[in-house]
Formats: sequence, C-alpha cells, structure tokens
Amino acid sequence: MLYPSPDEFARIGKRIAAHISKEGTYSDDRIMKRRNGELFWCHVTGRALDRAAPHAAGVWTFEDLARRGVSRSN
Repeated sequence: MLYPSPDEFARIGKRIAAHISKEGTYSDDRIMKRRNGELFWCHVTGRALDRAAPHAAGVWTFEDLARRGVSRSN
C-alpha cells in the first residue's frame, strides 16, 4: 500500500536487504504512496534489529519531503 507498485516494493526491498546486511542502516529519498493514492517524495531511514534478517524487524522513519520545504522533480 505504501509503494507506487508491487515491482517498486520488490526492487527497493532487495536494495534495502543488501545494504542493511552490510552497513546496518539504510536511507534514501523515494516516491511513496498515501492511503488516498497520492504520490509524494519521502525520506526513509531505517535500521534492522538483526543484520542477518533485515526484513524481520526494524525501526523506520518516513518523512514527507514537502513538509520540510524540499522540492523534488521526477
């Protein structure tokens, strides 16, 4: 529901797992989808509780970039 498409969800998930396994944390700016279907730029930061299982449990923050005055173009 938070991602623009199932393909984007899978693509980002692979990228996150590889990075967290190595570095322990992950962050990026990406397009996400609101409950009403609106797309928006979002800064995402996260940390896995266990690097060996990066998608099992973690702590994540999602910040709407428009709310902090950042403008992004496609």
